[in-house]
Amino acid sequence: MQAKQSAIMNRFCHDRASLLGASRFFHNPSVGLDALVAATTQRMGEVVKGRHVLAIQDTTEVCVNHLKGKLKVNDGHIGPLTDEYSLGFFLHPTLVVDATSHFPLGFSAVKLWSRAFDAPDKHARGYAQLPIEQKESFRWLESYRHSQTSLASATHVTVVADREADIYEVLSEQATQTDWLVRIRGDRKLYGQSTGLFDTLSDSAIVGHTALEIKHHRWRQDRRAQLAVRYCPVVLACPKKRKHQAPASLSGYAVEVRETLASVPPGEAPILWRLFTTHQLAGLPSAVQIITWYTLRWQIEELFRLLKTKGLRIESSQLGSGMALQKLTVMALEVALQSMQLVKERQGACECSAALLFSKQEEQFLYALATQYATPHNPHPSGSLAWASWLIARLGNWKGYPKQGLPGVITMIGGLAVFRQQYQGWLLAQGLGP
Repeated sequence: MQAKQSAIMNRFCHDRASLLGASRFFHNPSVGLDALVAATTQRMGEVVKGRHVLAIQDTTEVCVNHLKGKLKVNDGHIGPLTDEYSLGFFLHPTLVVDATSHFPLGFSAVKLWSRAFDAPDKHARGYAQLPIEQKESFRWLESYRHSQTSLASATHVTVVADREADIYEVLSEQATQTDWLVRIRGDRKLYGQSTGLFDTLSDSAIVGHTALEIKHHRWRQDRRAQLAVRYCPVVLACPKKRKHQAPASLSGYAVEVRETLASVPPGEAPILWRLFTTHQLAGLPSAVQIITWYTLRWQIEELFRLLKTKGLRIESSQLGSGMALQKLTVMALEVALQSMQLVKERQGACECSAALLFSKQEEQFLYALATQYATPHNPHPSGSLAWASWLIARLGNWKGYPKQGLPGVITMIGGLAVFRQQYQGWLLAQGLGP
C-alpha cells in the first residue's frame, strides 16, 4: 500500500500470488481488527510524552456500493449509510496533533461500526430517551476514554470536535489534564439565567479582532476573513431529560467568531462560529488560541480526503467482506497520515527528524537521492523531515523552485509511490534484498 499509495489491491499487489496472500491476510479471522487498532494507537504513548496535544475527533462514511453483488447478504460489518440507499460502514478516528507545532502525530483511538439493515428507526426506539451508551453518539465518549489511555504520557490533552459532539453527557465527562473544545450546535439554556447561550454571547463586548485565511471549498471563496471575537464565562444547564445521567451544570467559556461584512464576498454567508471550551480564557490572545486550535480540526477532513477520493481510494477496494475492508481501512489510515506529515513539514516549521517516518535504510537511500537532486539546492538541514519532504516532492515532479509554490498533498502521494519503487530497486542493488 505504501509503495503504490493505493488501497486498491490490484495496484499494490504485483502478481497473483501476492494478491491472494493479501486477500487471505485481510480475510483471516486470526488477524483481529482490535489488534490492528491497538497497534495503531499504542505507539502514541512515547510520541506524545511531554507534549500538549489536540485529540481531534470526527466521523466519515466508507461507501462500498460497487460491491453490492459481491458482499454476503448477512455480512455484519456492512450496513446502510446515512442516505439509506448506500452500503458501507462508519469510521471515527481521533487524530493527535501537537498543540504548538500543529504537526499530526498519529491516532489515539479508531472506531469502526456499521448499522443493521433491520434496525427500527429512531422514533420506534425512543431514541431521545435512550442512555448515551445505547446511541451511536457514544462514539465520542468511547474515543475520549480510549484516548485517555493512549495519551496518558502527554502533559495536556485538548479534545477538539465539530457540532456533532455538542452533547451534554459528552462535555460533562472530564479528566485531569484534559479539556474540551467543541463547536456549539444549538442554543443552550444557561444555569440560573433566563437568557440563552446565543443571546448571552451576542450581548458580550467584542474583545478584539483577528484574521483567518479561508481556502476555496464548495460554498467558500479564497479570502482573508476579518473576524470579530467575543467570549464570556458560561454555566450550561443540564437538559431536563438527562438530569439523572449528568451533573446539573457545566462550567466553561463560550467564544463567538463572527466575520465582519467588509470581508464577505457577495452572495456568501459570513463565517459564524460559536465554540465551547473548558479551558480558562483571559484576554484576546487566549481566545484566538482557542480559535486556532479549532481550525486545526480541518486536518482530519484532509485525512479523510486522502483516504478516499484524492489519495488511497479506500472506497474502490475489491475486498469482498466488511471485516476485511475495515482492517484495510485501519492500515490505510497510517499510509494517509504519512502524506499529511510530509506536507505539514515541507517548510521545516516543526523541526522533526526524517527518522520519524523513515527507517535507517530508507534514510540512506534518501542521501543517495540527494546527490541526484542537487540543483536547485535543498534548503533544509540534511536528515530533517523537511529535507526528506523536499526530496519526496522532487520525485513527485515538483521542480523545487520557490516561484513554483509549495508542493501539495497529491504531489507528495506521487513522490512517495516513486520513492517506494526506487527504494526496492536500491535494496536489490545493495544486496540487501527486498
